[in-house]
Amino acid sequence: MKKLVCELCGSNNFTKENGYWICDHCKTKYTSEETKKIMVEGFVDVTVDKSDELKNFKKLAIQYYNA
Repeated sequence: MKKLVCELCGSNNFTKENGYWICDHCKTKYTSEETKKIMVEGFVDVTVDKSDELKNFKKLAIQYYNA
């Protein structure tokens, strides 16, 4: 399996957020097209940040509760 390796710092820990792959170490952003260029053989751990969605759902729940 291929894994992402950051061109700037060499880290292989990334988070996908708002359509970008973001290096967890140096915060460099890569588009999906760019990630194809920096893939190497190996394994990778991916985390998906959905905190913005959670905040939005909480805000909507409070609004509907108070209505």
